[in-house]
Amino acid sequence: VHDLTYVHYPELIEKNNLPHLQRVVPRSIKKSDLILTVSESTKSELVKLFGIDPNRIITTTVPPDAQFLIRNNNEIHKKYSIPTKKYIFFISNIEPRKNLPLLIKAHSGLPKSITSDYSLVISGGMGWKCEESLDAIKTAQDNNLRVVYTGYIDEQDKSALYQNASLFVMPSIYEGFGMP
Repeated sequence: VHDLTYVHYPELIEKNNLPHLQRVVPRSIKKSDLILTVSESTKSELVKLFGIDPNRIITTTVPPDAQFLIRNNNEIHKKYSIPTKKYIFFISNIEPRKNLPLLIKAHSGLPKSITSDYSLVISGGMGWKCEESLDAIKTAQDNNLRVVYTGYIDEQDKSALYQNASLFVMPSIYEGFGMP
């Protein structure tokens, strides 16, 4: 069990996927002898919401890929036209739970002395219900704010963008376990 978004924020789940999750996850939990999850947070929620014995749940954290341990100094700024040396980095599927409009609003509300030095770099592929986020990105760009949307990126670029970022942000409404 990765997370319980479908329980806490069903409105943020892809419409076609929600009934499946509501039906299959509780049934699978009930039938299972052992449950694997990727965070202590999700384990605690499973115990609380489903009354599961914590001894039936094993947390298996996901280690970083070896690529992230290698210093990657490729020309990431040039490749993605990042206008400032420093930048704030966000990566995820573009979907409502990730709270991108709020992030863009927060960045645009920073003092000019900060936004002139720090671009906001947003990376990630299209998820579901992403129209509001895409509109917020376009509006920011149309208003000459330093917001860069890279789209989906490969693992090498992901490593370089993380390593060269001044700050990483994850303003999600909810995460049982955030991959970033």
